[in-house]
Amino acid sequence: MTSDTAFARRLADTVLARLRADGGPAWSVFEIQPAEDKVPPLRAPGDVKHLSITLGDASSHEDPVGVYFTVGPPLIDAIIATTDQIQEHMLEATQGALLPACPGHQHPLQVAERDGVAMWLCPQAPAHYAEPVLPQGTTG
Repeated sequence: MTSDTAFARRLADTVLARLRADGGPAWSVFEIQPAEDKVPPLRAPGDVKHLSITLGDASSHEDPVGVYFTVGPPLIDAIIATTDQIQEHMLEATQGALLPACPGHQHPLQVAERDGVAMWLCPQAPAHYAEPVLPQGTTG
């Protein structure tokens, strides 16, 4: 579980840094711990485990939010789901800021899979802009 926790932290830290680069708040990871309950949309049988990641404003520790990283399904699915959760909380906290901003467009990028890699893509024209969520070669 330690390597899963370390990977979940790297993922959350990388996503938060990317959102900050476009003007998002200075959120950080407060803690990561095993989640006891399965919560939507993380209903899966078998050896699936969930890590609860608590995020928030490092300067105030007020209004933390929680996201989940799921260990067990394909890693690409876990990366996309966790990235999407972080982005949704950030969009809500900033009242819809374009995070991360799609270059040249008036909407945020969207996380999706392209050729087996989690990517930030333009939701209107995926060929317009694509950027990997994690650095190349990052594995769990």
